[in-house]
Amino acid sequence: VLKHALLLTASPSLENILHQLPEWKTFKDQVQIEKIETGLTNHNFKVTFPTKAYFVRMGSDRPDLLGLDPEREYFCTKYAAALGIAPDIVLYNREDHTMVMPFIISKPLQKNRSTYQRIVTALKQFHTSKKTLPTTFCPYKIIREYYRHAATLRADHHVPMASHLLAIVEDIRLSVPQFQKLAPCHLDLFNCNFLDDGNKIWIIDWEYSAMADPLY
Repeated sequence: VLKHALLLTASPSLENILHQLPEWKTFKDQVQIEKIETGLTNHNFKVTFPTKAYFVRMGSDRPDLLGLDPEREYFCTKYAAALGIAPDIVLYNREDHTMVMPFIISKPLQKNRSTYQRIVTALKQFHTSKKTLPTTFCPYKIIREYYRHAATLRADHHVPMASHLLAIVEDIRLSVPQFQKLAPCHLDLFNCNFLDDGNKIWIIDWEYSAMADPLY
């Protein structure tokens, strides 16, 4: 847990965003900041004041390398929040792509029929909302882009059979039927992105959201 005195060392951008929270003026000397290590593509923190806790999500340095667009994530998160399936955004800083949301206290996700039904219900709200998202998801394009970035960043490393594997990806693209009906989709559905607060399922991390086949 980082105390207030270590804020500048931890992140100047983080301190700047905290100054904008309504609790800062009253409780700035009592704030606690805990780094959340589960984020794979972002820097995440839990910020706790005596009266309220927030989740702070700071964007990665090179989101383009992973096919990410912070503005798209903001747009999709706001839309999912309006549907009641994602926490709302309290603050958003476009300069460093920082989002602040209420911290959701959740319990471990139970792998049972009831949990899956609640997850599917939340996802269906998004899939059937008829909203058009800014981008369209194409798995084949993403694979090619990842390979291109990897080859550029690690030019000194040869990727065995890369051209052969990319040819297989192209064969799959030509063989599999194209998406017939696109819908707004989350596209990053693994356990850590579902929060169960005991009453409802929240879905977080909307950075890969796009128009796609809901069955993908």
